[in-house]
Amino acid sequence: MRRGSMAAGVLAALLPGCGGDSVSAPPPPPAPVTELIVQGSFSGVTPGGGVALAPFSTSRMGTLRITVDWTFASNNMDVALVRAPCDPPQFLALTCAIVGVSESPTAKPEILTLPNTVSATYRLFVSNRGTTDESISYRV
Repeated sequence: MRRGSMAAGVLAALLPGCGGDSVSAPPPPPAPVTELIVQGSFSGVTPGGGVALAPFSTSRMGTLRITVDWTFASNNMDVALVRAPCDPPQFLALTCAIVGVSESPTAKPEILTLPNTVSATYRLFVSNRGTTDESISYRV
């Protein structure tokens, strides 16, 4: 029994700062970093037509959030993100690597969120499903 008492005494001497059952919580994870990759605007998007915006690249893996807004709420705009290179004829022939699509008939703005997107070069396509010419603005 003497050894058990000695071990308890040594342990108590080595751990003077222990406060019973209290456990400190791990530190919170770092806040996500938000980075504007590209933004711009385009006018003259005709009904039934669309626009292929200039390719852009990402430098690391993460979540891409693409927001496309337009002038008239009565129009419906759809958004597709593809891997570049992809030109409009390839896109219409469905031969591009499509990463994501947002086709809500009522959302304004149209928002496409893609988690775990790899570092690559992409191209954004926006189509006007409405009845009047449109001007758009976009942010990635």
